[in-house]
Amino acid sequence: GAHNSEVTRSKRVAGMITIQLLCRSSTRLHMDTLNRHGAEAARGAHNSEVTGSKPVAGIFVCKPL
Repeated sequence: GAHNSEVTRSKRVAGMITIQLLCRSSTRLHMDTLNRHGAEAARGAHNSEVTGSKPVAGIFVCKPL
């Protein structure tokens, strides 16, 4: 019994690390997208396009623990 709980715990930790790495790369991607949209907005792109990218900000909810 004790051994099984140890294995489960290490698997859970590994899963959390994977999620953190995914979040980190997603956040980096999101920053690139924001920068690109910012440049387009400066060039006079449609405001609706910039607004359309806002929901992606939900990615910032997952922060490293």
